[in-house]
Amino acid sequence: MGFFDSLGAAKATGVALLIWAIGVFLVIGAAIEAKNKADDRTKINLVSGARPAKLVVNDQDVSSAEYQKVVDDLSKLHPSATIKTTGGRRGRGGNGVTITIEDVSEYYTFMIAIYDIMTSIPDARWSFDYFCAGDGCGREAYKAELKATRKKSTLVGG
Repeated sequence: MGFFDSLGAAKATGVALLIWAIGVFLVIGAAIEAKNKADDRTKINLVSGARPAKLVVNDQDVSSAEYQKVVDDLSKLHPSATIKTTGGRRGRGGNGVTITIEDVSEYYTFMIAIYDIMTSIPDARWSFDYFCAGDGCGREAYKAELKATRKKSTLVGG
């Protein structure tokens, strides 16, 4: 007696069809899941091969015209101070702003003028090339040389 004959004799045809249907469903589900896993692996390989962009930040010098505008504006605001554009000191190169005051009693004018210089150019980062305050500075009682840079960021690669 064959397999199908024994199913008919046991009147289990419905149960056998149900088991076959579950088996076919499981095989199809496993095939779909295997395809999805293969697609995921392909995506992972593509992403892992890509290099992320690198952020590079550099200092960018402020233009001579911007320094000259600072000098023009602040010379009117602080007449007791000598404010002028200069070249950089100590091998740093570039332009800058120099402020000198000869009278020792003008300390607050000196400090306020430095503050005004440092807030005069938006997004600029100021550094001192030279700073001297007091009797040991020579002819000037107060002298400061400042230089401004801006941060410039670029994306490289990717």
